[in-house]
Formats: sequence, C-alpha cells, structure tokens
Amino acid sequence: MNRKYKVEICYSFKPDFAVCIGAGHGKYGIIDNAYRTRVDSAHREKITIPATTAKGRIRHTFERLINMFPHIDAHAERKIFGESGMEGWARFSDLLLLKEDDALLDTKTSTTIDRFRKAAKPKTLRIQEFATLKTGKCFYGTVEGYVALEKETSITKELAFFLLAILNTNSFGGSRSIGFGKGETKILSLKIGTNVFDEGTIKEKIKQLLI
Repeated sequence: MNRKYKVEICYSFKPDFAVCIGAGHGKYGIIDNAYRTRVDSAHREKITIPATTAKGRIRHTFERLINMFPHIDAHAERKIFGESGMEGWARFSDLLLLKEDDALLDTKTSTTIDRFRKAAKPKTLRIQEFATLKTGKCFYGTVEGYVALEKETSITKELAFFLLAILNTNSFGGSRSIGFGKGETKILSLKIGTNVFDEGTIKEKIKQLLI
C-alpha cells in the first residue's frame, strides 16, 4: 500500500554567459518577469529567478518531452503542476545566488536612428540590463511536495520523468533566441523521506525507468 513521502529536489542553473534581466522602452526599461532585481535591507541588488518562472519553464519542458514517452500517465502533468481548481504537489522556490556579489550587473542603452534625418527617433530609447555570473557560480532552487510511493527508496516513472524535465530545462529569461539565459541545469540531490539520492544515482534511476 502506498503512503505519502516528502520529496525534496535541489537543483542548480548555470548560465553559459549572460542573462537578460531587464528590457524595454523608456528611461528605466521594462523588467523581464523571468529575472528580477531586488534590493535587500543593505540596499544591495539581488538577482532572483521567481518560482513562477522556474515552474513555467520546467512545465514547458515537461509538455514537450511527454510526447516522446507515451507510456507516461497522461495525468502526470496536472498531478505535479496542478491545473485550474486543483493544486499540484510540486512547490517551487525562487532560484537564488548564494551571495549577492556572485553576479556582475551591466546596462546597455540603444536607440533607433532615422535614416533620413540622421538623428535618433523620438521615444525609441531602449535599456537592457544584463547579469554575468562569476566563474563557477550558479542559481540554486528547490522543489518540495508530498508524493504517494510504495517506499522511500522507490522512484516512480512519473517522478523520474519530472526529474528528466528539470534536467532538460536549459534556458530562462528573455532574448533566448540569441543565446541569453541559456545554460545547464543539474539536479544536486533528491530526498524522499529520509533517503537521499545523489546526482549519479538519480541519472541512473531515470535511465532505468524511462528506457
């Protein structure tokens, strides 16, 4: 008989080079919902990938991959992520840097030139804000929830598929088509009840259950 165990997933996201955290028209630009800068009590800027963005991007990957694995339960997506009127089991945290100085912020300003007047067009000032992480630095996040399992050492196909979707989510933020926000996602640990799986064991379990 199945019982509910608490599942805790810790993962990291390491951008390849830079992420676009603000873009748009006007003096201060329009903040991209995928990345936000917040100011802490010491007036230091902190970059955050909101939980809603992490959930949305991972869900998008889940939907894309599920067509490749017809043996996965068709209701798995709503069980994990929820739907209108029903909550899923997965609770996502914001993705954060360990220290506020793990990223360097830079701003690029541009405008549009009128070919005939050889001058800037009015109301075309654009400001883009970028963040580059220092060598070896990553964003870190968690997913937690309670899942019905036979025992705390078991990983269901549904859970394995969810882990696969996290691993295959390799971009966050704006301007992805030109490379910004792309990177590598790693699952650092999986805890079911009191049992902890490391990265290598997780990948092996995914391979066994999905092949």
